[in-house]
Amino acid sequence: MGGCSETENLLREFARSHCGVRLGYLFGRLALFANRRVFAQVVNGRLKYRAKHSVRDSQLFWNTLCTTGSGSQLQAVSELERSATLVVLQGEGKNI
Repeated sequence: MGGCSETENLLREFARSHCGVRLGYLFGRLALFANRRVFAQVVNGRLKYRAKHSVRDSQLFWNTLCTTGSGSQLQAVSELERSATLVVLQGEGKNI
């Protein structure tokens, strides 16, 4: 296997710096977990994360984000934090 992609490094650093987030693998892909639930993964070098399409949605959907460049990485960290929170709240049965 070749070197780590920029997106994989972002996920590793996110897991290191956020309490309660675990780094692991899902079907051979690097993924982030919160409360045993996957909320982000790397697919073809791109970040896929769980999010709502709108405030009224009760379901979470998979979104894709490019993480090249520092501005994109800052946005990715923000989206990952939001995604982890939504996944935890959904798992607890709270109205998100």
